[in-house]
Amino acid sequence: MFAPRLAVAVVAILAALSAVAACGGSGGEPEPGNPAIDVSAGWRHTCAVRESRTVDCWGFDIAGETKAPAGTFVSVSVGREFSCGLRESGGIACWGSNEFGQLDAPGGVFRSLSAGAVHACALGESGEVECWGEDFHGETVAPEGAFSAVSAGRLHTCGIRESGQVACWGSNEFGALHVPAGTFRAIDVGSRETCAVSETSEVVCWGNDAEREATIPAGRFRSVSVGGSPYDRQDYACALRESGELACWGWNSYGQTESPEGRYRSVSAGRVHTCAVREAGGVVCWGANAGGQAGALPGHYVSLDMGSGAGICALRESATVDCMLANGPRVRVAIPPGQYRAVSVSFEYVCTLRESGAVECWGDPMWEDTGDALLDAPGGTYRTLSVGAAHGCLLDGAGAITCWGNNDFGQTDHPSGSYRSLDANAFHTCALDGDGQVTCWGWNDSGQSDAPAGTFTSVSAGAQHSCAVGEAGEVVCWGLNVDSQTGVPWRTPRGWQEEKSYACEAGSLGESMCWPLGADGQRQGKYVAVSAGFSHTCALRASGALDCWGGDRMRLKPWNPEEMAGPFVAVGAGRYLTCALRESGEAVCWTQGSSLGLGNPVFTLTTGGP
Repeated sequence: MFAPRLAVAVVAILAALSAVAACGGSGGEPEPGNPAIDVSAGWRHTCAVRESRTVDCWGFDIAGETKAPAGTFVSVSVGREFSCGLRESGGIACWGSNEFGQLDAPGGVFRSLSAGAVHACALGESGEVECWGEDFHGETVAPEGAFSAVSAGRLHTCGIRESGQVACWGSNEFGALHVPAGTFRAIDVGSRETCAVSETSEVVCWGNDAEREATIPAGRFRSVSVGGSPYDRQDYACALRESGELACWGWNSYGQTESPEGRYRSVSAGRVHTCAVREAGGVVCWGANAGGQAGALPGHYVSLDMGSGAGICALRESATVDCMLANGPRVRVAIPPGQYRAVSVSFEYVCTLRESGAVECWGDPMWEDTGDALLDAPGGTYRTLSVGAAHGCLLDGAGAITCWGNNDFGQTDHPSGSYRSLDANAFHTCALDGDGQVTCWGWNDSGQSDAPAGTFTSVSAGAQHSCAVGEAGEVVCWGLNVDSQTGVPWRTPRGWQEEKSYACEAGSLGESMCWPLGADGQRQGKYVAVSAGFSHTCALRASGALDCWGGDRMRLKPWNPEEMAGPFVAVGAGRYLTCALRESGEAVCWTQGSSLGLGNPVFTLTTGGP
């Protein structure tokens, strides 16, 4: 769970990248004096151009696709793992993956550009089209002639000639090249489907007629954007009405067509998420958000936390909530507008404490036998909230505990007395009383609820282990250790022998004790916070640096010391993600997947997002 530095408030969180839980950000407040004026939603990341003409990107960063270059731009277009921007000078800059030459943009001056999955096209000053990148199906071989618009998709490209007629080239899968008759003024190419706005302002789509389930809405439109996933063989689209309102249709497993009300300047449909620019400036995004691609919003984060999953919710300085989670096909939770003091997420539930202290929960049950008992939150006012897999616990103003939800493992059989803080995860909870003693209850198959004696300053409940920070600044952990998550190796060390910045030893009662080391290998400094995750643990030094251990069975690569140096003010260890909060309010997240290792952050929840 999440561990704030020098604080005892517990704010919790959630779900899995394999699509279990969900929610969308509160969305789109413009940064004062510098709102976003253009946005492009891609596969797993998003980029926007601000009024200052600089570009900001957020979401997954596999190959540098969110690292926009300096300079001023008039537009940006996002592909699969790359991005391109049109500079004010008319030149093109591309960044990210260059596996198929998609960064090798031509020189010259251009009027517009469009990035497809792994190729891109641009419209020259004289209306000629130039394309580059992957060309397996002829998608970069543009026909001669003058065009007024061009759009690159996954396997094909389309353009509108100056006469208003449409020309498409590349793969003809799903009838992508069977263009309709008539004249058009706007066009967008998706994965399998293409849509265009006619001269009479109607939307016409083609290329996926046999599988299109949704009816294209009637009305008059300015523009249209097509999204979808080639792997799921599904498409969707959003169009901007002349009134400035949005109309979306088609595939909606991740809430990507559930557009918020309001008036907008533009809309961009990605693979499974959608973003739009409000008339007043500022970006709002909705849909799947496993990599934060729909959730980087302005403001400073003051807390965030991890449950036994792979997503993140954050509380802003403004007391609003942003959630950067995987919107699963079974549940979509949108946090209502308002002021909050805490948020906690677990599997398929989201619970919050409003400023009034009242509890609200949303979601669907993951397991049929647990029901939706967590949704039946108790009345009253509280100061601290934390939820596990299907139960939750609260602290009131006097420090008394209230728990509710599923009780199969005794997780709601809380102790009496007065407590300073508590933390719930999976099927057990731990609390710290006024004397610094830790008490745990609930599931105890691995000893995770057998808290050791001692005086502690904070406590964190993991999936099947628990950790606390002692008065002397050491971290004490107990419970399951098959991944070395308590700090003591459970088997012969892995092939690599990295220099460790911490040392751990086993205690007499089965617990482990860990402390930070200096450059000379001697004990130096102390820990001020700890976060116990699913199979690993992270501790925060007084200096703001991080030490993490565990995850042996996931064969985690060594942590990058430079990335861990911080300084950070808080850390949260989940199942697939670890996130840390900088003093600036920026949250940096790393994945646990062995393919990416733990050395470099995969996405940043930036305070500077549009």
